[in-house]
Amino acid sequence: MWVDPPYYFDGIVYPAYVKAFGHLFEGGDVEHGDLQPSTTSATTSGSTTPDPSEAPANVTGLILMDALKISADELLEWSCRELMSHLEERTSVAGAF
Repeated sequence: MWVDPPYYFDGIVYPAYVKAFGHLFEGGDVEHGDLQPSTTSATTSGSTTPDPSEAPANVTGLILMDALKISADELLEWSCRELMSHLEERTSVAGAF
C-alpha cells in the first residue's frame, strides 16, 4: 500500500494546487474564497484553458461545489449529470453542421 513520504502533501502537492488554481479564487484563497467574478464568464480570447499568469482567469461555466455540504454520492451524481448534459449539447451542435 502506498504511503506518502513525509511532508509530501504539505510540501509538494498542496503548494502546487494553490499555485495552479489560486488565481481562480478571490484573494487566492483555495479553501474559503469565492470564485473570481470573471471565472464564470466567457473568455475574451475564445480559449477555455486558463493561463495561470492571468488574474483573474476566464473559465467558461466554472462551478464551485462545496463538497463539505453534500455527500460524495451526491457530488458524483451531479457531476455525471452535468457531463452527460454537456456531451449531449456538443453532440447535438456538432450534428447540426
